[in-house]
Amino acid sequence: MSNNQRKSNSKKKKTTNRSGVIGWALALCAVVGFGALVYFAPWQGSEGDEQGNDPPPEHVEEYVDIAFHFPNADGIMNEEIRQIEVRANLDMVYAILTGLQEGPQRADLLNVFPAGVVVAGHNYLPISSVVRVTFSQEFEDILLSERIILIGSIVYTLTELDFVEHLEFFVGDNPLLDGNGELFGQRNRGNTFLDTTFVPPTASIVLYFPNEQMTGLVAETRVIPFDSLIDNHAEAIVNALLQGPERSDLFAAIPTDTAVLSVHTSGDLASVSFTSDFINAISGSSSTQTFAIFSLVNSLTAQSGIRNVQILIDGLRFPYDDGVLDIDISQPISRDEDLILRGQ
Repeated sequence: MSNNQRKSNSKKKKTTNRSGVIGWALALCAVVGFGALVYFAPWQGSEGDEQGNDPPPEHVEEYVDIAFHFPNADGIMNEEIRQIEVRANLDMVYAILTGLQEGPQRADLLNVFPAGVVVAGHNYLPISSVVRVTFSQEFEDILLSERIILIGSIVYTLTELDFVEHLEFFVGDNPLLDGNGELFGQRNRGNTFLDTTFVPPTASIVLYFPNEQMTGLVAETRVIPFDSLIDNHAEAIVNALLQGPERSDLFAAIPTDTAVLSVHTSGDLASVSFTSDFINAISGSSSTQTFAIFSLVNSLTAQSGIRNVQILIDGLRFPYDDGVLDIDISQPISRDEDLILRGQ
């Protein structure tokens, strides 16, 4: 082989070797580059999704201290500090109402919800910063002291939230009414009793009872506890009348064991519904009927605003044409001043 042929073959080998090295280097770079893309690609792993979107922000739980208000055995309200999670406004309201219904965690405190009473619904009105709470119908049957504690606990606990300024209360589909049949209205800490340790306001009422000689009705003044925001004034008068007189020279024209189904007022009309025992109790002489009926009517109409009284039996008007009573009670009855004895 000539020298020129050897040189030519040597160049081909060098060229071939150099080309192979360059090829392997390019292949290695491609592998490394692809691996880097795979590792750092935004659409891979737990840091994103298949479309390359950013992952949702991680939920960080945040809590706020809320003072729940529960009474002790003496009716004095105590604070029980609990933490609730900071979520949507309505969720926080729900958490507080649920906590109040479940009752206190401390053994020395009592539940504010009487048996059978529950929150049937609630809503938050952001424009007016009002929470609307709807009670079940059982609310109508609880005592005045139980209403004070329940409403006070809800108002004071929910107004711990900075977005709640007032509360409105409903019973079923109807807004809560006060004792005068007016709307109970919006409640806040300024117009809501927190517990039953306060001295309740009183009202002076006039009750009429017949004298021993059955010649007329005699006025007897009575002072009774009364909260015009919650209590039913007409119902309080009827209840006091059924307790009988305090004076020994007077007597109860309506038997004290007479069952009253309901007492309602609408405008200047008071409606009192008795059971049928009322008819049996007064259906004797005409004087018995007269003093029983006008003991009730004159006592109720002694209060401002009531001019007439409708007596109902089992919620219905009692027909006059059946001959049982001498006095027509099927229609509203007005006050009879001629039956009142003065100066006794």
